[in-house]
Amino acid sequence: MLQKPRRKRLTVVLSCEAPVVEGSRQVGKPSCVRTMQASYLHQELQKQLAEQRHQKQQQMQAQQIGGGTSQQVADPGLGGFSDYFFDMVGWSAVLAGLCVGWIMLARSQSK
Repeated sequence: MLQKPRRKRLTVVLSCEAPVVEGSRQVGKPSCVRTMQASYLHQELQKQLAEQRHQKQQQMQAQQIGGGTSQQVADPGLGGFSDYFFDMVGWSAVLAGLCVGWIMLARSQSK
């Protein structure tokens, strides 16, 4: 049985020690430094996102254990209106718009 040859990993070592000098400013060193920091910043971001997900899961579990319901609770800043109310108002507006459009189309066809 033939085996596929393994690819060798190529390791590239970046060095920011020799920046290109163009006139009175250095070109490449700031971007080189940012490139070297990118993997660290990516790891930090992933760690923070994982912590946020973990905290959200803990909150959800605490709500379920604490007697929270699966239905969404109305936001107190909205004066007690629930999502159901806003859904009904939205669909009513869509239906009214369709009716007005249909009536306008029928009137334009009859002339």
